[in-house]
Amino acid sequence: MDSKNYVPACQVFLDRVKFDERSPEGPPDGSPYDADKLAAVVSDNAIKLPASYRTAYVAPLLAALPTLTKYLKHRFEEDQSDRRMSAQEALADVKSISDSLVGVVRDWGFTAYRQPLRRFEAVISNLYRSFLSAQQRVQAGLPMIQTVPPLATFAPTGDDGPFTWPADEVKGFIGVPIGVVSLPGSYRNHPLLWPALAHETGGHDVLHADPGLLEELGKTVNEAPGVPSGIASLWSNWMDETASDVYGLLNVGPAFGVSLAAFFSALDASSQEPA
Repeated sequence: MDSKNYVPACQVFLDRVKFDERSPEGPPDGSPYDADKLAAVVSDNAIKLPASYRTAYVAPLLAALPTLTKYLKHRFEEDQSDRRMSAQEALADVKSISDSLVGVVRDWGFTAYRQPLRRFEAVISNLYRSFLSAQQRVQAGLPMIQTVPPLATFAPTGDDGPFTWPADEVKGFIGVPIGVVSLPGSYRNHPLLWPALAHETGGHDVLHADPGLLEELGKTVNEAPGVPSGIASLWSNWMDETASDVYGLLNVGPAFGVSLAAFFSALDASSQEPA
């Protein structure tokens, strides 16, 4: 996909993708505060998850759910108390965490998601391993690290668009360093929208898998000779997003930029269409 395909891509996305359409499945039962119901959802669907994740992810998630749900309730109340968010925004924030962490297990139990989820997981794994595989790290002279590709989920609504909880953040939630990548369920049958994952998985998840990498990049930019301090500070603060775009370009090539621009243009246009 080159620049001449930009306008046609916008039109195809706008015509074929119902960006505001709700997903076939709602949030997991019990989300965000009922640990027992969430545990039942996880236990009922764990056997359908790829085998390598049953021990690595499911067991720690089940053990962490009582503490996680208490944390989410505290987070909601804290966001309310200092007026950082409205009640609706605060609830959406904690549900995004619960829906994603449980959804990566629950979604394997739905027929409507089964094939799209396999494709989604294959794309994520490929993007993730493109920079973190043993062969790539040896060739680049980088130390080996333990890497498990992120898990995938389809969000109940399109409100947050594509996003990821990198491995270090998931570890903070449930004690296991496995990332979680989310796409709105309405995108599941439109893989031409998925180059955005090159930014999320090929970018954020990869960057957070190397401890200290983002800090090192930010420090290098801040100390770069000839760069005005204000500009250096700006780039340093935006390093996670900027470097993720670079990873996206390295993974997908120029099609990444064209596809991402067409996606955002169509998304914006869809929100302006009359109901």
